[in-house]
Amino acid sequence: MLDKALALLGPDSEALAEILGELGKKHVRLGVKEDFFPIMGEALMEALDEMLGSKLTKQMQDAWKIVYNALSTTMIRAMNNDKAVIFSWNKLKQIENYQEVAGVILFQKLFELCPESKLLFGFSAETDTSSDSIKSSRRFVTHAAYFIEMLDKALEMVENKEIGNEMKRLGEMHVNYGVQEEYFDLMGDALFHTLEEVLKKSWSHQVEEAWHDVYGRLASQMVQAMRDAQAPCE
Repeated sequence: MLDKALALLGPDSEALAEILGELGKKHVRLGVKEDFFPIMGEALMEALDEMLGSKLTKQMQDAWKIVYNALSTTMIRAMNNDKAVIFSWNKLKQIENYQEVAGVILFQKLFELCPESKLLFGFSAETDTSSDSIKSSRRFVTHAAYFIEMLDKALEMVENKEIGNEMKRLGEMHVNYGVQEEYFDLMGDALFHTLEEVLKKSWSHQVEEAWHDVYGRLASQMVQAMRDAQAPCE
């Protein structure tokens, strides 16, 4: 596992970050705590010293410490981000009728950021989705609540290795809806706006960073599934 991570240090930092993120989530499922990483680092340095002996110079030791700290920090961040997202989402779910409350705020913001996206959801471009009257539209409220339910299901699986399959399914489904890749960034902005509105004081800079990380991972998986689904058959 360490060998695989080290092999990606130079050539593909993005792939390395993804692997470390997945390892971090796996370690959460295994019950690994953040405090374990410094202990593992000391054990690694002792193993290198025993194996290499005098060949392990001070410069090499320092380099290994820097690399191990960088790798472990990325894993710890992934572990903490998933926890922060799930904790904040559970707080949102304590709100009465949270699916409709959050869903309406989210889609009103999305339509404000991207008016043409109204067409994807069966509304005309002239529909004033910023007004309170839109809340009386059963179709609008039902779709908004459905999206929150779909997000809820994905977050329940965020620490599960099966999440990739679920994101692949959702990505392929969104191709049929005519969703474009650029909508994901806008949906992310609308989601973060919604969370800030609903969570209020519980929405901190740390929680925001965690949501950016987790949403970015989920969106990337869906976008890749969309690209694969649209790729011409050979």
